[in-house]
Amino acid sequence: MKKTAPKTVVLQFETRQTLMSTGLILGLMLILLLSGCTHRARQGGINNDTMAVAPPNGSVTVTAAVAASEGAVTETPATDKTDESVDEAFADDFEDAFEKEQITVADPLEPINRAIFAFNDKLYFWVLRPATKAFKAVVPEEIRTSTGNALRNIKAPVRIANSILQGKFKQAGTEFGRFFINSTAGVLGFGDPAAQHPVFEHDREDLGQTLAVWGFSDGIYLVLPFFGPSTLRDAVGKVGDTFLNPLRYVLDDSVEEAGVAVYEPINELSFRLGQYEAVKKGSLDPYVFMKNAYLQIRREKIAK
Repeated sequence: MKKTAPKTVVLQFETRQTLMSTGLILGLMLILLLSGCTHRARQGGINNDTMAVAPPNGSVTVTAAVAASEGAVTETPATDKTDESVDEAFADDFEDAFEKEQITVADPLEPINRAIFAFNDKLYFWVLRPATKAFKAVVPEEIRTSTGNALRNIKAPVRIANSILQGKFKQAGTEFGRFFINSTAGVLGFGDPAAQHPVFEHDREDLGQTLAVWGFSDGIYLVLPFFGPSTLRDAVGKVGDTFLNPLRYVLDDSVEEAGVAVYEPINELSFRLGQYEAVKKGSLDPYVFMKNAYLQIRREKIAK
C-alpha cells in the first residue's frame, strides 16, 4: 500500500515510476514483436487480412480510437472482423462526430503537439501494430475477451466514484450492480453476464468528466505521448483516476503494473481492425481531424 506523502515527493515519485514503466512497456512490446516473428517463422506468416489495429493517438493506454477510448466501444470486446468492414463502419462513425458543431479549444502548443502526434504515429506503425498482430495470432479470442472483461470489471470503483462525484447516483447504482453480477455470476469478471440485461447499460465515467461537471474548463489541447488526444483538464483527470484504480493497490510491484499496462491496450487493440488507417486515409490533416473528433466525443460524454 502507498502512503500519503507531501505533494512534491508524490510528484517526484510518480515521475520516476512513469519513466520506469515507460521503459518496461517498450521493452515488453519489443519482446512481443520478437515472439511474433518467431511465431511467423513457425507458422509461415500472419494473415494480414485479420490485422488488429487502433489509432495510436489515443490508444497506447486507452483502448482503440479516440471514440473507443472515450466509451464509444462496448464493454465487451467486439468479435474479430476484417479490416475492410471495420474501416467502413469506423470511418462513418468518426465522420459523423467530426461533421457536428465544431468545438474550439486553445492549442498554443500545436507545434509540440504535432511532434508528439508524429511520435505516436511512428510508435503505432513500428511497434503497436506488429505487436498486436503477433499477440492476436498467438492468443485465442476467448482468452482475449475474458481477460479484457476482468480488467474492465476490476476498474468499476473508478466509474462508481466518478458517478457519485457527479451526482449520478442512479448511474453509480447501475455500475455497482454490474460489478456485483460480473464478479459473482461472471466469475471475478471474466464473464460479462450483466451485458445481457439492458438495465445495466451504462456510460463510462472518469475524473475528466467529473471536473467538467464541476465547472472546470478544457484548458488547452494536448497530445500526450503514448496516451494521445487530451486536454489539460482531462490529463489531470487521468492522473486522478490512477489513484482510484484498484489495480494500483492489488499489484505488488512496478513490473506487474508494466505487464498489465502492456497487455491491456494490446488486448483491446486486437479487436479493432484498421481504425487508425481509416482515419488517415479519410482526412487531409489527421491531427486536426483527431483533435476535433476527440473534443466532440468528450463534449457529448460530459453532457450525458
